[in-house]
Amino acid sequence: MKLKLLVVLAAMGMAKFSLAACILGTDTPNYVKETLTVTQVGGPIELSSMEPVNPLAPFATLYSSTTSKHAQYSCLLPAGEKVSRVRPITNGSLVLYGPANPPIYKTKVPGIGVRFQYGAGRDLPEPFDYYNTLPNKDGNILVNYGPATMAAMFYKMGKIELDKVPASYQETVLLLGSMHVGHGQIMDITFLDYAIGDVFLVSTPVCSVDKPINIDYGIVTEEQTKIGFSKPLNFGMTCHSDYGAYKAIASIRSDDMSNDSKSIRVTDSNNNKDSLMIEIKDASNNLVKVDGSVKLESAPALSGQRAEYKWNAVLKRRGGSPAPAKGNFNASAIITLDIM
Repeated sequence: MKLKLLVVLAAMGMAKFSLAACILGTDTPNYVKETLTVTQVGGPIELSSMEPVNPLAPFATLYSSTTSKHAQYSCLLPAGEKVSRVRPITNGSLVLYGPANPPIYKTKVPGIGVRFQYGAGRDLPEPFDYYNTLPNKDGNILVNYGPATMAAMFYKMGKIELDKVPASYQETVLLLGSMHVGHGQIMDITFLDYAIGDVFLVSTPVCSVDKPINIDYGIVTEEQTKIGFSKPLNFGMTCHSDYGAYKAIASIRSDDMSNDSKSIRVTDSNNNKDSLMIEIKDASNNLVKVDGSVKLESAPALSGQRAEYKWNAVLKRRGGSPAPAKGNFNASAIITLDIM
């Protein structure tokens, strides 16, 4: 009996495999990695409380300085292979708003996002590949990087409620803390770092006030002026604020006030100002000086709601003065409203 032994011999072919290798080029043999840092100058970013939500148009943009040098790398590539350059965001605390948006990251203020761009409007991480197109041999490819800048662009992504940060009216808030953002990399070489300094923000309210108020006393008798003839002086303003509720502050001033600043002088039809006066009383019937020194707060009002005042303008005869001339009379004052 003959036994046959079948021997299967297997051989593994050795394939040629090589990676791209990059070194500094002859133009920049002493290049040292730099850092592009976006910095804030000239005070905090100002955001209008009426800024519309828009993930396509930034309401503010901050820039870095420009790098002082350019860099050159010489990369040896196998035929048909590529060398990859990328500028990744490597800070793990930066969270994207979502895949439906451009690469916009959340900030410390809900409703505001930041987008990082390199050079002429290119978003990080900006991957880019350089190919060796030579048919059958390895080749050296020179990769150059000129002086560069970085930008941080800020977008309103949703409703902003700074009172929940928390922050009080007109308080400056930290929008983005100082941090490393990412770096520029060719193969396994880091040639540039990206960073941002502290960024602060303040929101400005948008307010509307009443039209000029005309108080018509109609026909007034002498008896009415002796006891005081009162007419309502109601006014207010409506503000939109990212800080939530607000208060108005009101004061009144007349260029034609009495010496003690307690009343407005009234001009009668004979241009006489010594007979009649108007006193201003607040909602609690307290006298309001008309020199602008008394500043009265309104009740709190929510953003978008009206802050109101209910005062009275009391027409009176000035004691010991002659009777006013018959006919029309007039007086004027300016009410100043502020917000807090």
